[in-house]
Amino acid sequence: YENDPAREVVLKFVKYKVMSIPVLNNEGKIVGMVRNCDITKTLAQLYDIPVYKLFKILEKELKGITWRELMEAAAIVTKNTTGEVIPPEEYEKRIMNTTFGQALWACGGLEKFFAGLIKIGEIVIARKIARAR
Repeated sequence: YENDPAREVVLKFVKYKVMSIPVLNNEGKIVGMVRNCDITKTLAQLYDIPVYKLFKILEKELKGITWRELMEAAAIVTKNTTGEVIPPEEYEKRIMNTTFGQALWACGGLEKFFAGLIKIGEIVIARKIARAR
């Protein structure tokens, strides 16, 4: 991943504080331009994704898991992580009004956000298995 051209462009924008960088083909000819504003726009669009949409995808991918079960697991993870006791209904209200960017800030970063989603998945599956027994 270190030699990934997209990564290198972003690092050059940060290091040199330029507005655009030419895209070269294998022969060294300019075939396009990457603009800083395009990268910023893409990141801004990611920031605005509603969190509930991520949970809808999680619900779809975890076959046999209901929305309610996901909200219950999320409430458990919230309690374990923050100490805050929150009913599943309140958690659902929060994610309906929260963007991905806001969630990243609240969780303390991208890694912690995704670690939380993984924990939710683990708990919801473990609870499902326990109920089946």
